[in-house]
Amino acid sequence: MTSATEDSGVPDVTVAPVLEWIAGLLVAPPTGNQIARLRSPEGCAVLGAITAEWSSHTAMLQIRRALDPCKPADTVAADLSVSYTRLFEGVCGIPAVSLYESTYAVAAREAPAQPRLYGRAAGEMDALLRQFRMGLGATREASDHISIELALLAALLRKGHIGGEVLMRARLAGWMPALIEGCIALDPDGFYGGLARLLGNLNLLEALGPDGRPRLVSVIDGQDGSHHVE
Repeated sequence: MTSATEDSGVPDVTVAPVLEWIAGLLVAPPTGNQIARLRSPEGCAVLGAITAEWSSHTAMLQIRRALDPCKPADTVAADLSVSYTRLFEGVCGIPAVSLYESTYAVAAREAPAQPRLYGRAAGEMDALLRQFRMGLGATREASDHISIELALLAALLRKGHIGGEVLMRARLAGWMPALIEGCIALDPDGFYGGLARLLGNLNLLEALGPDGRPRLVSVIDGQDGSHHVE
């Protein structure tokens, strides 16, 4: 995410590297070293470029406040780890917001079964990863974790694989809005609420327009958080 465009020194904040950055922050809470890099002049330049490119002023203000430069980086990392656990892992294994597609897809496709990990969505993602010849690497997460789905979309964008890109955008449209709304509702002023707002600003989702063709849908407005369709 912090790579620069060749010869220009301008940060690459196109959608693929930004997706990869968000995916990395959603697979696990950031470390102290990651916090320090984000607060460095180079990191601040990248965050500023993301803000300008994606009209993400509200989202980035939340993220930067949570990175609190007045605290040691390790202290901020510990605070974000607590926030991550409360929001995504929960008490006694019951998360406030799930990061897995299976727990959202159950209502539409597996009712009246209870939401569970490793549901149909995980099997479908396993098949998609094989289809596109990609693997999970070192992660131990189920393949329908948001970080993996975002990383797959980013990889397909980098490859210029239009069919795969459309497929993944449509897939995310089925559950990512609920994840984003949950993060904003339960962490309205925090790091993960800001990250969710930024994710919503990337215009990843597709819906059918009046002519029956796919069109992009923006989940939230970066300035005030209101819902709208472009």
